[in-house]
Amino acid sequence: MKLAVSRIRDNPRIVEIEGSVSGASWMSVHWEPTEGEIKSHLFGLFRSYRAPSRKQFAELVVSFIPSDSIVYAQFLSHLGEIQFIVQDMDRLGLRHEPPIDDGKGFERVVGEVNRDFVLNAFEHYSGWESEKWSLLVASHRIENWATHLFALGGGGALREGVLSDARLFLTNRWEHGVDVISEEMAYDELQEIAMRIAKSLGWELEIT
Repeated sequence: MKLAVSRIRDNPRIVEIEGSVSGASWMSVHWEPTEGEIKSHLFGLFRSYRAPSRKQFAELVVSFIPSDSIVYAQFLSHLGEIQFIVQDMDRLGLRHEPPIDDGKGFERVVGEVNRDFVLNAFEHYSGWESEKWSLLVASHRIENWATHLFALGGGGALREGVLSDARLFLTNRWEHGVDVISEEMAYDELQEIAMRIAKSLGWELEIT
């Protein structure tokens, strides 16, 4: 397994952004099989995809979240687990909006959580494997945060000015990796984080 890090020079398809953010750092972090895995008999025979464990994925996500951050998160799932995520937030006294059922088997909820909650959610729930979870990471409270997150739910855009209010915005590319966008942090800073997590998890690193 190797971690591939690349710069996104145009609006990433994973999320649209209103207005101009030409000064933002945009990075894609995902995993690929190593040359050895590709050449191995088993991989060549079955062309299997060996994704990281939930714990590894969770550690990748929170590596971009400073411990003192406020995280405005949108969780989506069609597996009936949103009610349990809401229960977790209630148990911890975390603020959230009422969950929404779109009538097609999908539910979502937005909440004001923290790094530890995000780690636990990615480790213990599965909605992110088939849906995009959105995380707006900030050093201070953001006004109208729920409105900004709900705007993303139906294929909408990240509203103009939101990035300048936050440390970064992160969303998962389903189970394949994450995209990180920041106006506050330089690209080199984001790349350094990716290098550290690759070393911590024992993965090879490819920077393009």
